[in-house]
Amino acid sequence: MTYRVFEADEWEIRPDESAQEHMARIFQEALAPDPEGKRVINDMLGAVFLNCDVQEKTLTLKFHAKDWMNNPNGTLHGGLLATASDVTMGMLTRYYKRQESCVTVQMSVNYLRSIEADADFYVCARAEKVGRRVLFLSADVFEQKSAKKAGEVTAVFM
Repeated sequence: MTYRVFEADEWEIRPDESAQEHMARIFQEALAPDPEGKRVINDMLGAVFLNCDVQEKTLTLKFHAKDWMNNPNGTLHGGLLATASDVTMGMLTRYYKRQESCVTVQMSVNYLRSIEADADFYVCARAEKVGRRVLFLSADVFEQKSAKKAGEVTAVFM
């Protein structure tokens, strides 16, 4: 991932794109491999852009529960569900702050069901309130095959 796009010249809306197209382009560019080759957990999660909505202030990313993400029970480790949620909400925060960096101030996760190993899951994040310095977000996590909710997350970012 590269978050420089949130501050780069590419931020400006191009003459031929709508606000919705602009938002989608920014997120797709942010998910591109880091040009410096840095490999951090955000890259290891392998997020894939699914959709966003500029009116609803939402972003949905897809993830795949890889073997290294399993807990001893053979399901997705809860910490990685939280991390995938943090990454998704953090990207949405960066979009609204127009900054490369942001900080998670508080995050709460309610685990509702497990996600099986080797399953796809997606995180649907929403910016509930966007202030000058603080943003309040929520996210729902779904196992893709069954479409059942696996988690509910709320967070505050700066």
